[in-house]
Amino acid sequence: MTLPQLQKTIHSFIDHPDQLGLQLFFVIKSGQDFELLEPALDSKELEPALKKDFLEEIGQQFFAQGENDDLELQDLNTAEATDRRTIYHIVAGEIPMAASLLKGMQDETHIKKYDPKNHDFTSIWGIVAKIGHDGHHLYLFKRNYPVNVVKKGIAYPLFFAQGALQLEKKELLKISSKFEWLSHKKDLFILNKNEFESSFEYVYAVETKANAAIDLILDAKIISDGTKLYDLSKQRNAVKKIISISGSNPVLKKSPRQIVTFAKKYGFPLQLSEDKKTIELHNQKEARNLLKLFNDDLLLSELSDTKYDSRGKQKLNL
Repeated sequence: MTLPQLQKTIHSFIDHPDQLGLQLFFVIKSGQDFELLEPALDSKELEPALKKDFLEEIGQQFFAQGENDDLELQDLNTAEATDRRTIYHIVAGEIPMAASLLKGMQDETHIKKYDPKNHDFTSIWGIVAKIGHDGHHLYLFKRNYPVNVVKKGIAYPLFFAQGALQLEKKELLKISSKFEWLSHKKDLFILNKNEFESSFEYVYAVETKANAAIDLILDAKIISDGTKLYDLSKQRNAVKKIISISGSNPVLKKSPRQIVTFAKKYGFPLQLSEDKKTIELHNQKEARNLLKLFNDDLLLSELSDTKYDSRGKQKLNL
């Protein structure tokens, strides 16, 4: 999906606010399982106010705000860094926890009514806003943290009524229009990448892909032991470089000696094994150096003849 296609879909919702309904759901998490609870909403003030604020937030996040706002849509699995305002995309099925949550949201048969007697606000792991009509919906997800809950404690929650300050004896839940990701059909569009990857166990979700990529390097006999790469694949930043390695990667066609020679030119030393047939990775630093080659991070500028370790690249379609 391209950014203009996504924006066209978003427009079909935010351009017709009077046709849209809003439901709110609390997500209770236990291990890998989710329980979905629906609180009743005040339909006179709260529901229309939340809907208005959420739609405005969607408009601000998914459309450029002025000519200097360089917005782009990028694959969540990419290893490239960027200084642009970025929306990250991935199909929900690639992230089992997110897919499970969405399946429960779209099914609705197991969603129960929220009862504060059974769950206080601090037990809420996440909040989902469902906006749409006639089977066409957007799902907005936001994490909930204890800091969003106001309880009577050292500080007293007060409000002004009947000409005097009053003490609010019930706990209060603070909800803003900010959200971490939006879902439409089977697609996830992520605004807060770090929050999403941490909350939905991204590294675990791509483990099979990472192992397959490391196996390609082993099969090419570039390294004899993949332990350091397997260890590195448990780190979010490194695993994206690993899963980007495919069978067409040109480094797979190079000999271990060629790879070591090239890396040395850029100041990233790698070492051959005693028999000179493979590369030996002695630590994670050397494993990261090898990944720089597979990710094409080491570049020479034709203009200045300067060598770069480039951690963010945008391919030009020339």
